[in-house]
Amino acid sequence: MAVTEHTYYTTVRDKDYQSLLEFFEPLVPTQTGGIHPVTTMDEWTKHIDPKRRG
Repeated sequence: MAVTEHTYYTTVRDKDYQSLLEFFEPLVPTQTGGIHPVTTMDEWTKHIDPKRRG
């Protein structure tokens, strides 16, 4: 939470990005915000460092 901005960050875990968007769709007319897919640091480094793939 960024107190001075009244901004909240929520982490939600889901295997299907499309169903996550559909879940939050009813809030769209009344809220502002964004949905941003993220990954763990381990998963990300597997994609950028071929030696860590396995």
